[in-house]
Parts: sequence; C-alpha cells; structure tokens
Amino acid sequence: MMVKNNKKQLFEMIAKLDPKFKLTEGYDMNTYDENPEMYKQKAEKIKGVIDQLVEMKDYDVIDTLYRLMVDRKMQFNNAVKQISEMLDKE
Repeated sequence: MMVKNNKKQLFEMIAKLDPKFKLTEGYDMNTYDENPEMYKQKAEKIKGVIDQLVEMKDYDVIDTLYRLMVDRKMQFNNAVKQISEMLDKE
C-alpha cells in the first residue's frame, strides 16, 4: 500500500480548487514525490543511531526521542479523544 505524501496531496487539492494556484519560488512539486527506498534508508540510519546511543548508554537522548516519536503521539491521540467525548456530550 502506497501512502501519499500529505504536502503533495495538499498542493494538488489547492490546485484543483484554484486553477491560478502556483507554488512560490523555492518550492518544487517534484521534491514531494514519494520514494520508499529513500525512506527505508533514512529509517535504517535512525535505527543505527539509536543502536549507537544504547551502546554509549546515552539514555537521556533515547528518552527524548521516545517522547518526541512515541509518547507525544499517544498524548495527542488521548487529548483528541477527550475533546471528542466532551463534544459528544453536548
């Protein structure tokens, strides 16, 4: 299953809504193309850095990465769920 890049999808939808829409200088739609191999390589590099952090016992950085990548998303999802429940009660 191919996941579409959100920025590219947004630009495509705006272009459909406004035919005069043009990206400003410095933006290139080609930079928003999906390249699964590139993302696999990036993920492998991230895994390698995390392995190095474990070997160096740099647990503070691991905690920070965990909060940024995992815990933050869970907290956000919980907040959205709470707001949704509050709105449903009204």
